[in-house]
Amino acid sequence: AKLVLTPRDTAALPGDVSGELGPRSVAGAVWSACVPVPLRNAKVVLTDANALATLLNIADAKDHDLPKLLGGTMLPTGAVSAAFNYCGWQFGSFAGQLGDGAALSL
Repeated sequence: AKLVLTPRDTAALPGDVSGELGPRSVAGAVWSACVPVPLRNAKVVLTDANALATLLNIADAKDHDLPKLLGGTMLPTGAVSAAFNYCGWQFGSFAGQLGDGAALSL
């Protein structure tokens, strides 16, 4: 099984493709291109067949690409790794720009 994605959200929204890493202000951008930090020796311990089929279009948990996909060493075909920006309250103060740099939307 092969997972194929389209960059629907990143294609429709303004983004930062500078490749610059680390905290920074990204004016006029909803997302920033980023690269996943791969896990070393990632292993799949437990899977749900229904979730794999529905979310990843993978029919077999023994798919050899599954540890690579979940471990960050391989992106699905057509995927764009992006961290999305948002704003809100943090530590009692309004933060004009926050980001989900700890998580990636693929």
